[in-house]
Amino acid sequence: MTAGADAIGNIIGQHNANSNVSFGAVEGGTTLPLTTFDGQNNPTNWGVNGGAYLECCSGGLTVNNNRMLGVAVVNNWLWTKNRHTFNFGVQARRTYQDIIKCVFCSGTFNFSQRTTSTPDSNDPNFGLYGSSFASFLLGLVDATERSFASAYATGMLEIRIPIVASTA
Repeated sequence: MTAGADAIGNIIGQHNANSNVSFGAVEGGTTLPLTTFDGQNNPTNWGVNGGAYLECCSGGLTVNNNRMLGVAVVNNWLWTKNRHTFNFGVQARRTYQDIIKCVFCSGTFNFSQRTTSTPDSNDPNFGLYGSSFASFLLGLVDATERSFASAYATGMLEIRIPIVASTA
């Protein structure tokens, strides 16, 4: 008889280090939101980027935890009767994964030069005028996004009982 066991583990954790911030524009927020600017002479974006979301926005990262764990147990029996040998095997696996994602929880504020550009959007100079930083100073947000945490767990139990070999 032969036997074996194995444990499988992979844990990924990302946390925003600046998580004790109170920002009035994001109700209940604990991190500073991602703030982006467009157009010419725009300042550098600030905040922690959690990745692309929809076509308008990226999200501010708060936390991202991903645990992938599992156990595998195998056993093998060899039975000999006269001139015959039978080889039986069993394999059992238990895997599970827990994911907690809050990659857009801190919110996103996008400021655009179009907000302070000429009032006529049909004007050929509409995309050339305006300042996204002026929109920021005036508090005129072009687009905003905030999504809350999603958590889910998956699991699988797999048992295999094949006859591996039989000889005479």
